Amino acid sequence: MSIPLVLALLIGWPFHPAQLQVKQYRVGRWSIERTLDRLTAGVRCSVKFDRMRLEGKDLVVDFGRKIDTTDSVYRIDDGLVKLTQNSEATRRLWQAQEGEARLTNPSGGLIAVPLTEIASASRLILRIDTAHQPIKLDVSGLPRVMEKMTVIGCSAP
Repeated sequence: MSIPLVLALLIGWPFHPAQLQVKQYRVGRWSIERTLDRLTAGVRCSVKFDRMRLEGKDLVVDFGRKIDTTDSVYRIDDGLVKLTQNSEATRRLWQAQEGEARLTNPSGGLIAVPLTEIASASRLILRIDTAHQPIKLDVSGLPRVMEKMTVIGCSAP
């Protein structure tokens, strides 16, 4: 056995668990998980609170795959009511659904709201359809979350 191979096996390269460094942060009720890949120096961050998460430049609300959100509407603070199907962010999510799920429930239970619309808001009100009561979500912590993301080296949306 060659010396480089023995050394690689001893230190576990490139699959050594220490290659990934994961840190958890809390900003109010939001949680941020920052993963640093020491091999590539790449950073990946995931931000979540309740059924909400940040994906790229959007706030995604996940109601579960069994809920059809194609007729849902939303309102930010006391603004105008908007159809989620008119949101480019939501349409991108819905188009990403695959397989049978796309045929039976193309929405996948997901709604996306652009962060540019919601960044300074305090509340997001969603109604899945006329049979459901509106759901009020607290989004007031988003500016602090975005600041923290910048401080810890996550690319802020």
